Amino acid sequence: MKAVFFSRRLHWIFGILFFLSLLIWQWVLGFILLGSYLFMRFLFRRELVTVSYAPIAPISGQVVSVDLEKRLIVMRMFWWKGYGCYLPCSGEIIKQKGHGFTLKDAQGEIWKLELYAGIWGTAPQIYIQVGDKGTAGGNIGFISGGGALALYLPENYEILVKANDRLELGITHLAKKTTL
Repeated sequence: MKAVFFSRRLHWIFGILFFLSLLIWQWVLGFILLGSYLFMRFLFRRELVTVSYAPIAPISGQVVSVDLEKRLIVMRMFWWKGYGCYLPCSGEIIKQKGHGFTLKDAQGEIWKLELYAGIWGTAPQIYIQVGDKGTAGGNIGFISGGGALALYLPENYEILVKANDRLELGITHLAKKTTL
């Protein structure tokens, strides 16, 4: 039996074709994975519920305490979940002091938010400034490592949550307006 030898040129051609086939399959696999990811994002999407008279949860976490006299809801983020903080309602920032700010909504009602450091002691990062306007669910900054947030509500709101309730960002309604 006679041995078959390929020329060097043929080795190079087959080598290049093999390498190109690997590249093509990587691209095909990449597009398949990207398409699957986008399809799953579309299939399991969640819409932010923004109702002007119903404040939504500005973080994902848990209600620590509720003070009906002070109209205060204290919330804590889970350290293993997302760190973003969002506006509970639409409005304009009228005052900022330290890691807290005051928000005035379209009806002229005053909301106050205070952000507290997480378990690692890192200070909250706030991206908004006085004069900025935002909608409910708009990103205002982040607290790393399980920080807390205190929300002071206007007088004409009835608090719907109680201590130890779970909060889902943009979905859980914190209060409802008693007079429209």
